[in-house]
Amino acid sequence: MAVNLGMAPTSRHLDFSCAVSGAFPGALVDGAAVAQRLALFPFGSPPFQRLVGDFRRRLVAEAAASDLPGLILTFVPAHDQPEDRAAMFAHAQPFRERGGRVLCLELPADQDERLHRNTCPSRLAAKPSKRDLQASRRRLVELDATHRLTSRPGELAPWAEHLHIDNTHQEAAHVATQTIAHFDLPAAHEPRTAAEATPPDTT
Repeated sequence: MAVNLGMAPTSRHLDFSCAVSGAFPGALVDGAAVAQRLALFPFGSPPFQRLVGDFRRRLVAEAAASDLPGLILTFVPAHDQPEDRAAMFAHAQPFRERGGRVLCLELPADQDERLHRNTCPSRLAAKPSKRDLQASRRRLVELDATHRLTSRPGELAPWAEHLHIDNTHQEAAHVATQTIAHFDLPAAHEPRTAAEATPPDTT
């Protein structure tokens, strides 16, 4: 089973992913690997994009072929870009071929809230790309102005079970509880709060 999370720009996907992984044992979260690559190549550069793309493809293939109960993969697609739509489908396909479930959770939040979250200490600790606050703000605003970052009704239905939650004013643990209930996931225990779920600094 694949769980594709955070399909909205700089939404609460980091804290949420940690909250769900705490409630859903055996899942993997790939954010730390992206942070590690930033130590070598600038965010968004061609080498960075190739490394992240190759890593995600290998991660999905290995997880789908393993006995892990699932994979949590965060992704920020531009739904108006064919290459991003193709990437989402490619991430799902190894699980679909094995009869697994593909669950897409879309977590939009309004721009003011996302700009605020980009400056939160827990996010800056976990994501080196956000520590240049001016560049991070500029990327977020430009993405909003340039691309369609929220799916249309039914757009993801052909290949995934889909849940859309506006998390502008919701805590990560509450969103995790809703998601686990909606998709009937086998939670081992209650989701962790954002403070409990904050990952260690990887730099």
